[in-house]
Amino acid sequence: MRKKVLKGIIPIFILFLSNVACANSIATLPNGKKVEVIKAIKMYFTESDPAFIFKYETKIEVNGDNRKELIQEAEEVWPIFYPIAEVSDLNQAIIQANNTSKSLLSVSTSKTFGVMFRKNQNGKWVRTTKI
Repeated sequence: MRKKVLKGIIPIFILFLSNVACANSIATLPNGKKVEVIKAIKMYFTESDPAFIFKYETKIEVNGDNRKELIQEAEEVWPIFYPIAEVSDLNQAIIQANNTSKSLLSVSTSKTFGVMFRKNQNGKWVRTTKI
């Protein structure tokens, strides 16, 4: 009984910490590169299961020509996001690169690119977004 209660509380606690600690902070990737974390949230969809989303600011221009580079960067981000995704009790996770630019009139535009990871039947997370 106690293990069931803890299993339910720990993911909620970690999700709370991830939203507090991650939002608007700088994360250092295993390779030493730094990324600005925008948010880490659970998102619900009408046509599929919910997913845990880790949104960060990238220095790579988000466009179709940079797809391979953006996927490679998502693979670099995955190790810091994986522990949060693992305890979320979800089977889908999205790493979303965000590229924001501001014009002279202080109007900002944002482009995003998401890389999907899914938990397979063996419980292993695999990237499903193809290069």
